[in-house]
Amino acid sequence: MDSCVILSEILGQRAGRMSKFKSDTASHSDAVQCLFSGSVQKECDEKIKQTTDFLGQTLKHSIKVALEQQRKDNPNSPLTHKDIIALEDVFMVWRLSSRGGPLILPIEAIEEWAITFLGEKINRGETIDTHRFQVELTTKILDLVRKIQRPYDELVTFQTSFIKKTNEIPHPHALHVLIQMRLQTTDAAHLAVAANLVNKGKPTVYVTTDQGILARREEIRQVGITCCDPIYAIYHLM
Repeated sequence: MDSCVILSEILGQRAGRMSKFKSDTASHSDAVQCLFSGSVQKECDEKIKQTTDFLGQTLKHSIKVALEQQRKDNPNSPLTHKDIIALEDVFMVWRLSSRGGPLILPIEAIEEWAITFLGEKINRGETIDTHRFQVELTTKILDLVRKIQRPYDELVTFQTSFIKKTNEIPHPHALHVLIQMRLQTTDAAHLAVAANLVNKGKPTVYVTTDQGILARREEIRQVGITCCDPIYAIYHLM
């Protein structure tokens, strides 16, 4: 499994695809294993940390700065609809910079909560200042971080769900060929682990939602690896 598949499961992305993939796996649990490599775990660890650090530090700081700039002439007055408009620009910038990656869903979750929370308070005529909003925002972010970390620990750290870690190492020749194809080094390492399983006579497919890899699947077959989207995985093993 590619890191993007694991992250999709943790963040609730591609729900239909992941549901079918897990159902197929469960139906053939006696013959099919869902494995991830050490290199995939390392990449996932880094991306989860980047996500939680971003939510807890960068995004929170960006919101604080935007509100301070909006309210520089009257910093202690209650929040208004103008402050909501100021936050629109903050979230737009971060949505665009995420480019549909693993950060997009957490960013949108915080955005939806923040705008709904402020909108309801202001519309009801309730007084809410920057300090109180920051306290509520911190609570929401901590809750979201827990909701990300918990399934990650279940899936990857403790392996109590449907995937298991393999200790296979990258096949040296396959790794060389994949790097020569100018694949990203991390992708080449993940794929080369799958190639090592194939080299040992174990039917293997590399499951990914990375369109960059899937678009080059015919080239990647040179090292004996079939790459596919999760919904096709079981059929490549029949």
